[in-house]
Amino acid sequence: MLVWKDGRFVDKTREASSWRPAGNGRIVIVYGTRPVLGIEVDGFKYHENNPEQLRRDALKDGIFAAHRMPLLRLPTTGSAEAARIRAELDRIDM
Repeated sequence: MLVWKDGRFVDKTREASSWRPAGNGRIVIVYGTRPVLGIEVDGFKYHENNPEQLRRDALKDGIFAAHRMPLLRLPTTGSAEAARIRAELDRIDM
């Protein structure tokens, strides 16, 4: 997992793999050198009525909001993901 820190990406793959549950994916879309959109795939099993996961999600939402970067959440039980991603990218001023 790459994390944007101090104007550059830092590889946090080893640290992230120690807590990242299966079925939960994160993607950051970069335009040039600027991250413009975060995408998180939320597994139903880990998010439905799980207070600890909901707390972590709120923390992530706050981090993205603090950096004025949208975070698109896609549930694993959803559909039309490509259209939702395209619509979100169309809203971003690149």
